[in-house]
Amino acid sequence: MLLGVLLITACGGGSSDTPSSTESPEAEERAVGQAEQTAGSGTETAQEEPETVTEEREQSVAQAAAEQSAEDPSTAEEAEPAEAADEQAADPQAAGDEAEAKDAGESRGRLGDLSDEDEDQADGESADDEDAEDCALPSNAEVQVYLHERFPQLEDCFALLDVKTEGDQPLLVAAHSLGLPDFGEADWQPHVLMLLELQAGGSIVELGNLELESTPDMLFEGSLQQVLHGDPNVPELSVWQDIFDPSGPLDLWFVVNGFAGAHGSVFELASWNSVDGLTSRLQHFFQILGTAGLVRDLTGDGEPEVILETTEPYIFCYACGLRFYDRGFLRWESRDFEAIGLRVLPPGAPPDLQGPVRHAVELAQAGLWREAIEAVDAALALIPRDLIMRWNHMLIHDLGEGRLGEAAAEYSPSRCSATPSPGSGTPPWTCFVTTPSGT
Repeated sequence: MLLGVLLITACGGGSSDTPSSTESPEAEERAVGQAEQTAGSGTETAQEEPETVTEEREQSVAQAAAEQSAEDPSTAEEAEPAEAADEQAADPQAAGDEAEAKDAGESRGRLGDLSDEDEDQADGESADDEDAEDCALPSNAEVQVYLHERFPQLEDCFALLDVKTEGDQPLLVAAHSLGLPDFGEADWQPHVLMLLELQAGGSIVELGNLELESTPDMLFEGSLQQVLHGDPNVPELSVWQDIFDPSGPLDLWFVVNGFAGAHGSVFELASWNSVDGLTSRLQHFFQILGTAGLVRDLTGDGEPEVILETTEPYIFCYACGLRFYDRGFLRWESRDFEAIGLRVLPPGAPPDLQGPVRHAVELAQAGLWREAIEAVDAALALIPRDLIMRWNHMLIHDLGEGRLGEAAAEYSPSRCSATPSPGSGTPPWTCFVTTPSGT
């Protein structure tokens, strides 16, 4: 109780029941007089207690504490923690340091109580953590740092693609630059494609890098894809291998699509093996925005073909909208790509099959696409497994349906009348566009 009274008195508080016999009458009179003077001297003076009153109160508190401790020794023991609490309140930083030191001491004490077995277990866990760090692969952030150190001119991030490999082969990552190069710089860096091997311990090994020969101006997330075999019964990486060298190095294939110029598109096909490194195998430019090329299995055998967009978008003028639909098709032949075209059956084929196939091909070459589609469907029904016939069927349907679709468009000349309106002064042809009202 006395300790609480002492703390209240030291903070300038207290109730009317608090004994005041510890202060002399002269000190009380001086304190009252001083308080009356400071009460009318303004807000600033009223907020600060005179130093003389504070000193006298501290002296009074000390005197009362001395008297009480003389009567009851246990009170002195209680006063010491109170003084320590006052010092901690006055200096929070010192209090925090003392608390941290105390916690550290307790921690050391707890560790000191561990048995030898516990200590061995703790050491083993620490060693395991260190081994795990040594075996850890580089993170994506570390790969980005490596790439930017290799090509400091490229400010944007790099797109990363995990490469599928066979068995227990190393983890490979394909990367390419993003965005637009800084053409304003004298040493501007074209877009690049890289193949990296991520090794345990955080090492990065560069297996190859290639400045894209299709010269794209812009690449984006999704521009890069790995080419895999589509047949589930065939290893994915068996696509487009040299059949004359089955023991040769394994090729990894990649497709890159991007934009170039004001409204153009580019396509590039690249491969990598341990002998030739990263090599550009095919490049194509398409003069409007879109997909300049793609890889797709057209025959269902799992071996993909390459489709190049060759449509002519500007027949009459830049903004007329009339297009000449066209596409180029390539397939892998032994060790390189070859163009696919309409073909007739070889001379040794039965005559009853040669006739229907030749008829469908001649109709397509004449541009009679409706008749050609009907003829090739009939011919395929006769020899559905023949590879030549399957190619003819795919080509005639793709080109025929595409060109018939363009011919049916509202902007097509096929929807124009060559008969001028008598006396109307209109040009010799008039186009009619179907509107919601039917006119």
